Amino acid sequence: MQELRNKPDNDVLIVGAGPTGLVLAIVLARGGVRPRVIDKRAAASPYSRAIIVHARTLELYAALGLAETALALGQKVDGLSPWIRGKPAAAIELGDFGAGLSPYPFMLSLSQDVHERMLEAHLAALGVAVERGCELEDYAEVGDGVVATLRRASGRREIVTARHICGCDGFHSTTRDIAGIGFPGDSYQQRFFVADVHAGGPLANGRLNVVLGRSGFLAVFPLREEGWARVIGIVPRELQDKPELDDGDIADILAAIPRLAPGTVDWTSVYHVHHRVADRFRAGSAFLLGDAAHVHSPAGGQGMNTGIGDAFNLGWKLAAVCKGRAPERLLDSFEAERRPFAQWLLNSTDRAFRYAVDPRPLPRALRLAVLPRLVPVATRVPALRRRLFKAVSQTGISYRATMAGGASHGAVAAGDRLPWVGPGAGSHRGMDPARWHLVVCGVASKDLARYAADNDLAIVEVLPARGRAQSLRRDTAYLVRPDGHIACIAWWQQTAILEAYRVAQGLTWCGQDTAPAVRATEPAKPAKGRAVALVTPAAAGQARPVNQ
Repeated sequence: MQELRNKPDNDVLIVGAGPTGLVLAIVLARGGVRPRVIDKRAAASPYSRAIIVHARTLELYAALGLAETALALGQKVDGLSPWIRGKPAAAIELGDFGAGLSPYPFMLSLSQDVHERMLEAHLAALGVAVERGCELEDYAEVGDGVVATLRRASGRREIVTARHICGCDGFHSTTRDIAGIGFPGDSYQQRFFVADVHAGGPLANGRLNVVLGRSGFLAVFPLREEGWARVIGIVPRELQDKPELDDGDIADILAAIPRLAPGTVDWTSVYHVHHRVADRFRAGSAFLLGDAAHVHSPAGGQGMNTGIGDAFNLGWKLAAVCKGRAPERLLDSFEAERRPFAQWLLNSTDRAFRYAVDPRPLPRALRLAVLPRLVPVATRVPALRRRLFKAVSQTGISYRATMAGGASHGAVAAGDRLPWVGPGAGSHRGMDPARWHLVVCGVASKDLARYAADNDLAIVEVLPARGRAQSLRRDTAYLVRPDGHIACIAWWQQTAILEAYRVAQGLTWCGQDTAPAVRATEPAKPAKGRAVALVTPAAAGQARPVNQ
């Protein structure tokens, strides 16, 4: 096969500038790779359907320096109430639902259009601009990369080369079609509507309110702007067969919602919901992420968060490979890790959705009479509450099935997300999309500190009593990937285990792509009694510090 004779124009070409594509670009830029980002839209859409940001996404954003910005732009969801026949059937407090499990133990309401503007501004600050009005027309694999044809809105075409191409171009993905990757699944029969509305009444009370009916449901989400709410629901049965719904139809639907007093409607949309997972997430030099790879029912607000998780997972790996810090085979782990989760999520949300709209007497009775009373009781049971939070927030995602990195202890194993040990960012303070780091339950040994200095690995220490509460083993070192997942566990801080893992994986940890790390002769002596301490190696004054 013909090879690219010269260095490709781009290391990575990203097709699509929604949240998934923008996060991928940010992670790559932070890793020293300047991507090219194109989007066929002339401008970012001022409207969106996705609105919920979960804890795991906020944890990843903290590593990018974006968590606080997202919190300032969004609205914390303090509670959830199911409503039946115009009355709240229960009240579930969500303000600290995941207390002790994440520094962000809640859901955040943040409209996707605002979300995208935040990400694009951050990407621009990193020196990467989105090329609007530019779409992928075709591409072909050529040796160790791709040759792509881009088309501008004016009709002008451009031929570019890239080492990798990433399809973040949504449900109707051109990248997926060209790659010939199947997208099996189906579409739900019901149509959905979404509307941003200035509203009053008990349903517009700043909480997430879910109205359950005989054959459907709708949800009212709080928005940051005072007095505004987003309403998402199933189009009533009598309108399902109407080809086009106009503003008057949507106004009638909103007016018919008990306990909601709708006023000005800002925008509306009517759409079908799909449930599909691509046969593959990779074909040669091409990768699929977000809605191009998987689409789900809106149950749980998981779609956008899953795409962002895809982007972070692939982004640090692509950066490491492009900068020569990891072998090409590392990229195989993207599909191995993310596709099983996408398939599990599709199955779970599909079951939840079908249950929520099943008109048969037994499911309807369970939905309207039993579940609203059972769930508040169940969520007061600590073990059930923790399990539910981990599932919904995506903090429970694990890649154990695809990783083997040394010993496991109790509930923690290689492949798991590193448990959060507070206060503050705590054990997550070392997360950086461009660097690996070590977390030690206790005090780092001299050998470990020397090894960390030699390999430009920062060390985060956690107090043993607090670490044990999250199933971390005392005097054990946890090697943590840039995405916060444990890669290797070294009991008694044995550096030989860490080095064996590095060699087996073909990794280079020293810096990003810089000069050799500063060597240490004597490790820094950490102070005792700190709940959480961030410790750089012995030559901390000369080594590059961890973002805090």
